Order: sequence, then structure tokens, then C-alpha cells
Amino acid sequence: MSWKLLGLPPFLPPPPTPQTFLSSLCEVSDFHESLQLEEYVALCRNDICIDIAVSEIALLHKLLLKYKDSIVSTSSSSLVNLATLGKCPD
Repeated sequence: MSWKLLGLPPFLPPPPTPQTFLSSLCEVSDFHESLQLEEYVALCRNDICIDIAVSEIALLHKLLLKYKDSIVSTSSSSLVNLATLGKCPD
């Protein structure tokens, strides 16, 4: 132990035994219970808001137009018809 750490033992808890450490690793909370709680909280939130600036919308528009050929060819989902976007404002 370094001389800098010699004064710390009174303030530190004793190290756990290997059995205690391994036992604490095996104690896992119920996954379904925590998932149900997260779903409940997600459904109850009414303050969900997304802030997006006009410059961010313009940048997204430019990116969609720039990569529209690769987006349309690789996407199996029905995306917005990129032809309807028109020219991006400067």
C-alpha cells in the first residue's frame, strides 16, 4: 500500500469476502418487474418535448437530398417520398 493511502483504512469499509462478493453479483432484480415499471413511467409522461432549430431542419433536408439514392435503395420501410421535398432553402 502506498504511503499516501495509509491514513484511509479507518474511513473505508472492510473488503467483502469472495463469497459475499460473488453472492452480490448473482442477486439480480426481476427483469419483468423493472420493465413494467419503465413502461408505466413512459406511458405516464406528458412532458415529452423535442426542441429542434430551423437550421437543424435545413441540415436534415440537405442530408436527405444528398443521400436519397442510397436511402431509397437500402430502405425496406416506406419513407417519405423524397421527391416531394423539393429544393433545400439556402
